Amino acid sequence: MDAVQIAEAPRGQANQATWGDNVRAHAPQPDIITEAVARRSHMLEGVWNPVHAKLLMGTLLTNWDSIGVEAWTPDEVAMRQEAPAATNACCDESIRAWTQKEDKILQAYLGGHLDLPHPPNFLKEVLIGEHRAMIEGMHEAYFNITLTAVIPATVRLARNAAHATLFRELFQANTDKHTGQAMMRALQRHVKRLSYDGIQTLNVAFYARRAAERWQEKVLRFQKAVIVFRDTQRAEDDAGTGRYTAAQIEIQYAIRVYRGERLGLTALARAFAHFTEVKVLDVEYARAAKTNIYDNTIRFAQRTCPASLEGVSRIRLTFRYTTFNII
Repeated sequence: MDAVQIAEAPRGQANQATWGDNVRAHAPQPDIITEAVARRSHMLEGVWNPVHAKLLMGTLLTNWDSIGVEAWTPDEVAMRQEAPAATNACCDESIRAWTQKEDKILQAYLGGHLDLPHPPNFLKEVLIGEHRAMIEGMHEAYFNITLTAVIPATVRLARNAAHATLFRELFQANTDKHTGQAMMRALQRHVKRLSYDGIQTLNVAFYARRAAERWQEKVLRFQKAVIVFRDTQRAEDDAGTGRYTAAQIEIQYAIRVYRGERLGLTALARAFAHFTEVKVLDVEYARAAKTNIYDNTIRFAQRTCPASLEGVSRIRLTFRYTTFNII
C-alpha cells in the first residue's frame, strides 16, 4: 500500500484525500498521547465496559512511533537493502550463477533474521521458476504470521469485504484528529493482508513474526465493536488432535441456546451432536466474567456452521420449543 501513487487531479477539481492518504501523509505527533487525551478519543466513544476501556487505553497509549525499531547490525542493514532491490526475471535456461553475497543474504533470510516482507528479488535471476515458486510458498506458509479477531454479529460487513474496506473500517473506528494516526501507520506498515471469512473471523496476516508479536493481544475497535488480535494457529503437536487453546476456542463455531434450561446442558450437547453429526467441543453456562447475559453455549470442533444448522433459528425438542441464535 505504501507504493501507491495518487494521480494529480484534473484542473478545476479539488484533491480529495482518501483514508489511506490520511494514514500515510499525517504528520507524526511530537508528543506521546496522555491518558486524559486518550479518554476523550473517538476510539473509546460508546465503550461502557470498564475492562474494554482499559484494554483500549493500553493500545492507544502505546508509543507506536518507536515500537518495533530493531537494532540491526551493519551487515543486516546492507542485506535488508539489497534483498528487495529490483532485478531482472529470467526463464529457466537464462538463470545465472550465485554470488557469495547473495548466498549470505539467502542464508540469513531462511534463518528468519532479516524480517523481509517477501523473498529476495535476486532469486528471480538465479533460481528456476519452479524453485522460486517453492520459496514463495514457503514464505507464505511459514514467514507470514496470521492473527485473528472475532467479529461480533452486530457488525455489518460484506462476506467478501476487500483488504482496503477492512482497513478503512479499522481506520475510521480508531482514529480522530488527535489520536490513533501513529497506530494506524504502524498497522499499515506491518500488515500484508486483511481478510474476512464471512462468518465471524477477521484474519490479519503480518509480514513477519516479530511484527505479529507486537500486535498480539492488542485491542481495537471495529465499527462499534471491540476486537482483540490473537494467535489462533494450531501448534504442530496439536494438529489432528482435539486440543484447543482459549484463543482457538473463540473462533470455533458456536450457538447460544435460549429456553433450554429444562433440558440441561448434557441433553442439549447430546442432541446437537446427534442431529448435526459434528463433534461438540465445549458447552458452558454464562460465566461471571462475561458481560453479555446468555443461556447455554455449545461450541463445535470446527470453524464453519454445520450443514444441518444453516438457516435454522428454531428447533423443537421433547415437545418444547427451544430457540437459539447463531454467533
